[in-house]
Amino acid sequence: MNSVTPSSKHCIQAKHAQSSASLVENGSLNKIEDKSLEAYKLRLPAIENAAKYEFEIFSDINGEVKVFTKSSPKATLTWVSKRGEIFYARYRIFDEKNIPSKFSEIFQVKPVRKIISTP
Repeated sequence: MNSVTPSSKHCIQAKHAQSSASLVENGSLNKIEDKSLEAYKLRLPAIENAAKYEFEIFSDINGEVKVFTKSSPKATLTWVSKRGEIFYARYRIFDEKNIPSKFSEIFQVKPVRKIISTP
């Protein structure tokens, strides 16, 4: 697939999620007040003719232990998990004919910010 290719320079902001990771809708991070959680967010460059993005999240750098897979029409993915966990991700992009690109290389995802409870 020539027209849609994963970028080696993905813009990544990430907040940590655990193996019992929970996906979060955009704008919902501010509503989470559990101090034991961290949030993760992947933000990829928007591709003009991309119909959807498929994200795979792993707990190991070799991509052998998959935590979850998520497809989205948006170039972002947000989830929460317990603090201290390390996640790895890869992605691919589908064009308007539903033809996928190759998967990106696996990369580490780091937390974006700590979730702090308010009194």
